[in-house]
Amino acid sequence: MRILTLIGLNPQLVKSQIEPLLKINRIEQVNIIRDEPGPSMPKVQYIYSPNYLKNNFIGRILSKTILALQTNQKKKHDMVISFYLVPHGLIGLFCAKITSKPICLTLLGTDINIHCKRNLLGKILT
Repeated sequence: MRILTLIGLNPQLVKSQIEPLLKINRIEQVNIIRDEPGPSMPKVQYIYSPNYLKNNFIGRILSKTILALQTNQKKKHDMVISFYLVPHGLIGLFCAKITSKPICLTLLGTDINIHCKRNLLGKILT
């Protein structure tokens, strides 16, 4: 099984969230879309935006979306996993919908509480 992941956590949290997936025998490869490389782990490849887009929020979002779609086309992922709703969860939802792949959207900590209080997102999530 090949997994496309969108995650923006610090390197230690990336490792703590991804390592349990790697213990599943069926997992062949995890491709992680983020702003920069993360901790080295077996079966993990990082795909990240060019440096000139890192200071531009819209550029980062568009770049990650394009990278996710391109990576999925090349690697033929079986599913998408996104951490946090904004922006990675929304990018993951979009990519999963476009590619007809299942998605696992992980909302950690206060993320769900904050977004459920917002009118549009709250209606979608609850």
